Amino acid sequence: MNSVSMLNSGLRLLSLACLALAVTSCGADANDPKGSFGPHTPSTVVVFKGTSMNGSVPDLTATRNETVTVNGRTFTKLKVTPAGASSEAFSVFANFEPDVVEFGGGELFWNGNPSATPGVPFVSGAPDSPIVVNLDPPTGEEQTVEVKGTVYAPDPSSPHAIDTVGTYRAVAKDVTVQTSMGPVAGCTEFTGEVTIEGITVNGHAFYHPDYGMVKGTLDWPPPNGVSLDMAGLTDMGTGLPGFNAIKAIKVLDSANPTFELNTYYVNDDIDADKNTHAKMLLEMRYVDETRARDASLQPNVATDFGVTFGYFPHMVVASPVSFFHPDENGQGFTYWVAYVDQASKNSMGDAETYHISASLASSESWPVRVTGRIIYKQLGE
Repeated sequence: MNSVSMLNSGLRLLSLACLALAVTSCGADANDPKGSFGPHTPSTVVVFKGTSMNGSVPDLTATRNETVTVNGRTFTKLKVTPAGASSEAFSVFANFEPDVVEFGGGELFWNGNPSATPGVPFVSGAPDSPIVVNLDPPTGEEQTVEVKGTVYAPDPSSPHAIDTVGTYRAVAKDVTVQTSMGPVAGCTEFTGEVTIEGITVNGHAFYHPDYGMVKGTLDWPPPNGVSLDMAGLTDMGTGLPGFNAIKAIKVLDSANPTFELNTYYVNDDIDADKNTHAKMLLEMRYVDETRARDASLQPNVATDFGVTFGYFPHMVVASPVSFFHPDENGQGFTYWVAYVDQASKNSMGDAETYHISASLASSESWPVRVTGRIIYKQLGE
């Protein structure tokens, strides 16, 4: 493999390592009905807007519900799939602890290449030892990581060694960054760089302890590099009998005017306990900070709390604090909140569905961030 190919292969895997941060999180208990949004779980689905060296790319969906064994160790497999694709574009192998991520390797698939073998990565690799990244270092202190391992590209039977050093640092903490999911407060801003075959690549990322990486860029490949920008989150919980929590964040605008959270989609079944109260919380705020600070401006959004064939009366009220996004509190924003704590004991049978929905009025021209959670009892043994 020549130096250019080595650079390209090494940097592709570096890009995957950076993406490990995208679904890394460690946060508070999400089963408190009025608690913060909470950390990722194995059922979390993250949607990103992305741009590549040639312009926009399809929305990317990231999941983390599989494991893989690398060099005798088990890692979570983070799969990133373009919208509408039948298989992942790439996968990252990583493990997560509070404020730490261990990167154990990755795979990149070239699904658009007609000569590619289905299911066989175009580039794959793993470090000799997991690359450990401290996500809560002291501000301004340079951190060093050894990037030493093996890359396979494009022939999976042909190994090539990589041995270099990368550096990164936290340049600021408690930062608010604008994303496609709206503003995200409480982030740590990172910069970093690595040199392979004499070419230095720089990265810039914003990390949130609950959401993972919410925004990031690499200045490679030329001319424009690549970037990711979080657009939404959905988490359908465990899907197992007993109490379950489902939650989602989405920005409503003219292109995406509806939000729905429904227990039916956990298992594609009517399996919520009708006799146990479901606790349902919906919170809205304008994405625009000026409008969000004006308590007289209520977003023009129709809301619904209900069951399969019925609804629960509710009121949307102004709140000076956010339940889901406490990092934003104290900045003068107004949140519009509705809460329902009800069961559906008059329904036939034992099973039911519970849902929250929101619909942006056609006359509302300002984007609105909507966050919802339902905690309910799921039937089964």
